[in-house]
Amino acid sequence: MKPEPTKWLAWVLAISFIFLNTSCGLLHKEKFKKEDGLYIRHYHSCGPDSIQDAILKLERKLVSRKSISKDIQSTGNTSRLLLASFDYRALEITFPCELKKYLNKRGYNIQEVSFDSLKEGDVAIVLVRGSNLLKEWHWITYPTHSKEYIKNFFSSTEVISVLKITS
Repeated sequence: MKPEPTKWLAWVLAISFIFLNTSCGLLHKEKFKKEDGLYIRHYHSCGPDSIQDAILKLERKLVSRKSISKDIQSTGNTSRLLLASFDYRALEITFPCELKKYLNKRGYNIQEVSFDSLKEGDVAIVLVRGSNLLKEWHWITYPTHSKEYIKNFFSSTEVISVLKITS
């Protein structure tokens, strides 16, 4: 029994796509450097950076981005690694649930609010997206950065999520 031409073609295209579209991730092994089993690229990404800024505002205490990243990565890197097989920059991702979990462990409450509701005295971490759906995502802290700066972070910025942090 011979397979249908469209089914056969779909399989050929799918397998070709898998092998030809591994562009960044699998061809850049040097980007996957580890220290104590954790990915170094995540240490300097915007997730740990925004958490560091928020803690500085809330506690007047400087916590290193590296220690924040290590704490976040200690719960696992499966999703980051899977995405990084397609684009190594995915090692820098901090997922919203990881951000919330880290801050909850420090005793903070996280509430999702609208960007417009932020006022003086509030501390929030804001997820913004630019026009390039796959490459322009960024966590940024308010009031470390003004509302105007956040709204214009990318040439075309969309506020995706605002996580207000309270004691």
